[in-house]
Amino acid sequence: MNSVNMIGRFVTDPEVKSSTAGNTIVNFRFAVDRPISKEDRAAGKQASDFFTMVAYGKTADTIAAHMTKGRQAGIRGRAQCRQWEQDGQKRSAVEFVVEQMTFISDGQGQGQKPAGGRAAAPAQPNGADPFADE
Repeated sequence: MNSVNMIGRFVTDPEVKSSTAGNTIVNFRFAVDRPISKEDRAAGKQASDFFTMVAYGKTADTIAAHMTKGRQAGIRGRAQCRQWEQDGQKRSAVEFVVEQMTFISDGQGQGQKPAGGRAAAPAQPNGADPFADE
């Protein structure tokens, strides 16, 4: 299974590109807070991890149109490793492919519809996973 779920903030504005077929590709950096000790939190410290994200197609179009640096979102996707050669050196990078995004805040404290073609699932009172049968 290759599944990633994150809640964090855009560290950069989305960088929009087009594939040779004309499809939208968006790249951005995403920060996710890491749990820390109570003592560190009390001292005002925090720890974050920074990830390279990529989105394609309609999800990329929605991200490009609505997301900017500092906006908070929930992301559901998968990890992927890219490999290439540059100046005779083999290189690789791990990035996360965004398959669905939920806008957590629009800057006014209001939630938004997710990108990726599916409405957000309502909270389940019994704690059941609304996506378990997919």
